[in-house]
Amino acid sequence: MKLVLTILLVSLNYCLYGQFLPTDLPRISIWYSSDSVQYSGGTVSTLFDKSGNNNNATQPSAALQPFFNDSNSLLNYKPAIVFNGSGRYLDLTQVNSYDSVTLFFVAKNNDTTYGGVILSKKNDWFNSVYLTDDFLRFWTNSQNVTLNYSNNSLYKLGTIRYDGDSCRIRINESEETAGALNGIFTTDNLGLYSNDNNYSFDGEMAEIIVYDTTLSPAQQLLVEKYLHDK
Repeated sequence: MKLVLTILLVSLNYCLYGQFLPTDLPRISIWYSSDSVQYSGGTVSTLFDKSGNNNNATQPSAALQPFFNDSNSLLNYKPAIVFNGSGRYLDLTQVNSYDSVTLFFVAKNNDTTYGGVILSKKNDWFNSVYLTDDFLRFWTNSQNVTLNYSNNSLYKLGTIRYDGDSCRIRINESEETAGALNGIFTTDNLGLYSNDNNYSFDGEMAEIIVYDTTLSPAQQLLVEKYLHDK
């Protein structure tokens, strides 16, 4: 009943005030969207944080900047940030550590051999969000929870909900798994696994949204719907 009531109230809010935005929910930590960037010569120097926390992701070195695709047919002709698996990455302005977190992403893996990290902590494999064609894995405190799914190279809407004791992972609003997990999740960059470029991200990112709390199922559905409809 509480879930239904929450959705009904938010639906009423849509009618009265317009579209839901991720910033409508409390405790948003990061919101990166590929339509909010600074780029030049086809590469991205800054991915702006739309959460209001000014935690922009930046890369001053042109040789390490990811590429910019300003119109992607797989994303309803919206832009994407393209990483090529060669160690191109963006540094977060602030290092983020979470004892609980809800994380959403829209991304596509292009490396059919290794996959790669979307979010990670440099020199620390055990703090990462790792995406391949076959599975999505969330690492923290030398432990992980893994969701296996059908092999494909399409864009994926991923959701990770971690409360400090357990983690639930979901892909494309359907396939889902859960497992025990503990520890602090820390991230300081997008796209880099600094010990081995085989695991640096080779693929495309459209959106990343992070909350420093465990959202309720109703709140999770709101963000997933926002990303799906976009």
